[in-house]
Amino acid sequence: MKTMRLICAMLCVLLFCPQVAAAPAEDVKSAVGAVAYFSYDNTDAVPEDNIELKGYGDKDKGYNATQGDGDLYASVDGKEYRKLEWTKDGYSGVGIQPAMTGGARHPWGEGAFLEVRLSTVGWYDLTFSAQLGATNKGPRDFQLQYSLDGKSYTNVGEVQSLSDNKLMEKLFVHVPLPAEAENVEMLYIRIAVVGDETVGGMQGFIGTTSGEVAVNEVMVDGSYLAEIAEGGTDISFPRIPVVIGAGIGAVAVAGIVVVIVCKKRKTAKTEEK
Repeated sequence: MKTMRLICAMLCVLLFCPQVAAAPAEDVKSAVGAVAYFSYDNTDAVPEDNIELKGYGDKDKGYNATQGDGDLYASVDGKEYRKLEWTKDGYSGVGIQPAMTGGARHPWGEGAFLEVRLSTVGWYDLTFSAQLGATNKGPRDFQLQYSLDGKSYTNVGEVQSLSDNKLMEKLFVHVPLPAEAENVEMLYIRIAVVGDETVGGMQGFIGTTSGEVAVNEVMVDGSYLAEIAEGGTDISFPRIPVVIGAGIGAVAVAGIVVVIVCKKRKTAKTEEK
């Protein structure tokens, strides 16, 4: 009987005083898909229209993720944000695509980029994917980078190059991001234009006023940390509300609800005569 009372008392401590409970032996992780996914639908889109007309955000506040939370920015010179417009012509097999374009008022400059900004709080084992394309006069080479402050950037992997005119290519496919990028309030993932050669083989596109880079199907995915023992939110294994009073408690352990019933046994009282 004393043993059962002790068990009940320990359960109450674990359930209602998690700060004194022991930490879990290991974190429980559950893959739940994309942290942020940018998939822009060209159905009924008009060539050369700003994609914001389809409700996808804008260049200054960022183009919105279509799944999850995050924003996509573009710049042809590394200084000012550039709008994403539907391309004038379709790309092979996929039709018109969102693109940033060089122009008379916005020539290509050093430091051009496409950049995703998002929170990764609670997320681990992150990877990055994106489809890119360009016209013959657009840049050919790209370097994936990340930053924690938006100022200092670190390269991830090798330079990737486009191979043909107006062809959307899976340039980055589930590229692992460093552990430093996990569980942070703000992460900057940049696709930086590098080198000075176009898809068509021309040297010296910096300063030119034509050419485009198309982007779509951008995804940051990973595993979500379920902090069960610490009372955090676990979207895969919901924590069950506990009602103590009838002596019944429930605790979630690795997705299984274990119910412990603690009942007080009645004992006969003896009277001294």
